[in-house]
Amino acid sequence: MDYIRELRTREGLFMVLMAVVIGILAGYGAVGFRKLIDLVRSGAFDHLLPFLEGVGLGGAALLFVPAVGGLLVGPITAFFPQEARGHGVPEVMEAVLTRRGVMRPRTVILRAVASALSIGSGGSVGREGPIVQIGSAIGSSVGQLWNVTGNPMKVLVGCGAAGGIAATFNAPIAGFIFANEVILGDFSLATVSPIILSSVAATAVSRHYLGAYPAFMVPQYVLASPVELFFYALLGVLVSLVAFFYVRALYWAEDFFDEKVPVPQILKPGLGGLLLGMMALVFPQVMGNGYPHMEQAMRGEMALWLMASLVVVKVLATSITIGSGGSGGVFAPALFVGAMAGGSFGTLVHRLFPAVTAPEGCYALVGMGGVFAAAAFAPLTSILILFELTNNYTIILPIMIVCVIGYVHGRWIRKYSIYTLKLHRKGVEVERGRDVNILRDIRVEEAMEKDFISVAPSTPLARLAGIIHRTGQSYFPVVEKGGRLVGIITFHDLEPTLFVSGLEYLVVADDLASKHLITTTPRESLYEAVKKMDRAGIRQLPVVDPEDPTRLLGILTRKDVVAAYNREVVKRGLQ
Repeated sequence: MDYIRELRTREGLFMVLMAVVIGILAGYGAVGFRKLIDLVRSGAFDHLLPFLEGVGLGGAALLFVPAVGGLLVGPITAFFPQEARGHGVPEVMEAVLTRRGVMRPRTVILRAVASALSIGSGGSVGREGPIVQIGSAIGSSVGQLWNVTGNPMKVLVGCGAAGGIAATFNAPIAGFIFANEVILGDFSLATVSPIILSSVAATAVSRHYLGAYPAFMVPQYVLASPVELFFYALLGVLVSLVAFFYVRALYWAEDFFDEKVPVPQILKPGLGGLLLGMMALVFPQVMGNGYPHMEQAMRGEMALWLMASLVVVKVLATSITIGSGGSGGVFAPALFVGAMAGGSFGTLVHRLFPAVTAPEGCYALVGMGGVFAAAAFAPLTSILILFELTNNYTIILPIMIVCVIGYVHGRWIRKYSIYTLKLHRKGVEVERGRDVNILRDIRVEEAMEKDFISVAPSTPLARLAGIIHRTGQSYFPVVEKGGRLVGIITFHDLEPTLFVSGLEYLVVADDLASKHLITTTPRESLYEAVKKMDRAGIRQLPVVDPEDPTRLLGILTRKDVVAAYNREVVKRGLQ
């Protein structure tokens, strides 16, 4: 135990060891999750589907496989929506932003089972979002086991997310970038080293069990002509519009099933599965994550009409699966839609300009990353993940052009990403930047002044002037004898009356105090407190008991906020 305590004092070494442990656990989590999906898929399509066909349903049997999966998922997502419903990544971001990275350990099991049932039974979702949540929950659980708090806990959550992505895609660089760009929004030195080590450890585990193969096996493409870069720029604009449609459809479906479908929540995933099955009778490609069909598009083996149709049908299929209460990620569907949109565009331009354009498969590959970059506002992740997924460096210029233009145009036409929109709808605002991240991590109780001077409502103006002169304090809570806060008075409230003769004992504090109080509580973050100050145009807030808003606990000023921020910056070694 002495050794453990000594290790905890060396925070850098401790975080490195924790990162490796979390990476290994996340790697095993990703491998186990994929095995679980394969097990469910085998049960659904090797046993349930033949059984349904054998009892007289024939070709219509496919209609009921995702419906059965949805009925099994329904109870889990109905009773544990925070852990099991939806696409996973926003839930991790919310934990980082509002709970300092604390996640329930049960998330690992609930998310794995719910998502495996959805994906394995043909749900039009991916495994990437769930494995991010599973890995993050592993990181958070390890942190809680060792009583890690504050920013280190958030880093451990990022380690788990990076490990999950790295293991599921066999892409350690992409895992590291995803965790920093999407989950934490922070590339400071304090986060980089542990997350890199976690990605490497998770990838080593994944390669041991699943092999060192890229997720997609595609031909080696080349840039046919510099002129072709113009077409890729157009593709960048196109994928941003496709991403806009994708995000809008996804959240429209959630609202539709929540507000317009008069069915108990526990049954809605089954209904969504039935609707998906109807679509799959015509377009079976929409079932599951669609990796084989993406490879078809990238090899140029899919018809133009089919790719163009699948852009719309896949978006609807994914929206129905998630909107009805299914469990799975939106990452793989974004890649699928991008491959089909890029393949359709590439087919057209290659037919029109065959001498200066690459085959359509190249555009399908680049379109994959473009839609995700535009949907998630994550161009770095998209660029690097395409490189690692394909081991193809020869088209890095087209990838960069499409992803960056898709991202920039996507930010221009909408404010929120596919992940942050869900948080916005719940009242959680995501703003990137070191200042915001640090202020979110500090509670009001860590910065507020507990020693302050208050005045009684009956305090005359003459005495108030003397108190200001003696203390230099420019604000005073007005507190009754029983300790009840009734107002706050500032120097600006006093100023108009200070030099008017005859009012020294006629005017009292209660006459001048502001009774419309804007307050904060000890557990609120400094970020929320500062927002209140900015909205009201004030420089201080009374800190009150959340159980009794009239009980004053302290005062928070902008000076206190700046001092707390500076202390945290020094602590993190950011200066």
